[in-house]
Amino acid sequence: MDTKVPESVSSNDEPVVIAFVNYHSGGKTGQQIATELTRLLGQDRVFNLAEGGPRPGLEKWRHVPNLRVVACGGDGTVNWVLASIHQLGMVETASAGIIPLGTGNDASRAFGWGFKFPGVSGIAKNVKKMKTSPVVPFDRWHVAISHPRPLSAVTVDQYPPSIRQIKKLPPFSYNAILQAFTNADNTNISNNTDKKSNNTDVELDNFKAATQNLLVGSPRPIEMKDQKEAVIMSDLSSVLPMNTSTIPNDKIVKFIPEQDVPDTVDLFGTEWNNYLSFGVDAQIEWGFHNCRENYRGCFCCRICNMAWMGCYGLCAFCCCQALTLDITVEVRDREGKWSTLTIPNNVRAIVLLNLPTYAAGRDIWGKPTSKYVGSDPSTSDGLVEVIGVVSTFHLIRMTMECSKGLRLAQACEVKVHLNSPRIYVQMDGEPWLDEPSTYHVRPLRQLQMLRNNSEN
Repeated sequence: MDTKVPESVSSNDEPVVIAFVNYHSGGKTGQQIATELTRLLGQDRVFNLAEGGPRPGLEKWRHVPNLRVVACGGDGTVNWVLASIHQLGMVETASAGIIPLGTGNDASRAFGWGFKFPGVSGIAKNVKKMKTSPVVPFDRWHVAISHPRPLSAVTVDQYPPSIRQIKKLPPFSYNAILQAFTNADNTNISNNTDKKSNNTDVELDNFKAATQNLLVGSPRPIEMKDQKEAVIMSDLSSVLPMNTSTIPNDKIVKFIPEQDVPDTVDLFGTEWNNYLSFGVDAQIEWGFHNCRENYRGCFCCRICNMAWMGCYGLCAFCCCQALTLDITVEVRDREGKWSTLTIPNNVRAIVLLNLPTYAAGRDIWGKPTSKYVGSDPSTSDGLVEVIGVVSTFHLIRMTMECSKGLRLAQACEVKVHLNSPRIYVQMDGEPWLDEPSTYHVRPLRQLQMLRNNSEN
């Protein structure tokens, strides 16, 4: 497991702290938390997410060069706040810390803020830490969902609110380093010769110019350090051709600019932080989610939620047959090469994981195999882990920390083709039932998170 802290980002400006509270998380403790945060920060810096979401508060303080945002809630709340920071173009000025109120709290675990609510008495200590905590990068991902035929109204209604029809794809960012460009960099700069790269056959100066041409309209001015972290430009899916007429095919870039979606294409999409999964785990989450929505009084605290989840997992094992998983998974590696994964016939779930842990702190990455070795998961390596689950019983053993997942791949881009008439899907705890479709996962720009390095 990766315990190394990524390089920090510092600022000389005095930080300003604001907080967002999800009143529905943490078993009815939202009002108490808001009262304590108002005492610590002031009424103008504490915002109720039920009143317009994160955007009003972020827009009010977006001019602050060193803004520290406290997200009080579960993983869904954290995703909501981070998505708003990204959409408002505040990735350079805002960093986020977490006061965990949810059930799993995997994002909070990953950045050292704990697995459960520290209590009202612990809020002051955590807020004080967030004022001086180091800022570290965090990978985030976008998924575009395309369908071969028009969607039924039932399927559209089942999509969670975070998934919406999109007319523009956001700028995508690739952080992996292409070895050919490293060779070109060393040859042209370190050795100061006119020798060209064997793979790209393009001088470094020409590469810089071509990259700048492509990056018109990118989210911020491109610095040389960004160009040195470049990889082969990703091809978009066949339904969404990209205009690259001015850029030769062998150029390497880090950012893919914003793209318009043709009117003839029904494309849905959203951002995600923790995981995106297909199969039996989403099927269990689907039952749990529907019951919680209908009987909220029975899901009043984290312990109750975990107990109910365990019951649904046991019922699924004893009474329900997991749906056969008919999917095809394509992955792109650091060198920009696409390959189709060989998925064993007994696999009943595929998990794309962005954090070191899953399902309330479980390490499911598994052990190296003869087919795939890989490296330890990280929150800032530009890679997503692809993991297989072979049965409901296997999933239960994983949640009991008696087993690991099936290690399949690490990738900087993934396409998942759903071939079955219906497949359960979940993303950061939000489940739905989908029709045959293609899920195209690509990296967004990294956001800034506050890491708690203190043990106390």
